[in-house]
Amino acid sequence: MKEVYARGIASPPAAGRAIRWLPSRSGRQRQPVPVRWTLDAGPPDAALRRARGAVTLRRNRLERILREARLQGAHPSVRQLAEALGVSPRTVKRDLAALRRTPAVDE
Repeated sequence: MKEVYARGIASPPAAGRAIRWLPSRSGRQRQPVPVRWTLDAGPPDAALRRARGAVTLRRNRLERILREARLQGAHPSVRQLAEALGVSPRTVKRDLAALRRTPAVDE
């Protein structure tokens, strides 16, 4: 696998991971909790971008990081999501609205 990483065929497993401190979903104080986000899943994300385009990739990443935050007990703000994805808060709001309109597909 080292050769695969060295040639740039696939990124190392931790390359697309980020840790953020986000407010917890429970309690009055909403103490910050550390959350591990997968911002780039590597080859699956690259394949999705080639097949469906950048907007679909961004919305897929948004769904993934929201799911990961929820599973880890956090509640990210639109601003935090925008910073993680490298887009404007308005883009995140538009993507969230589009995701709400789209029926969920079971994998």
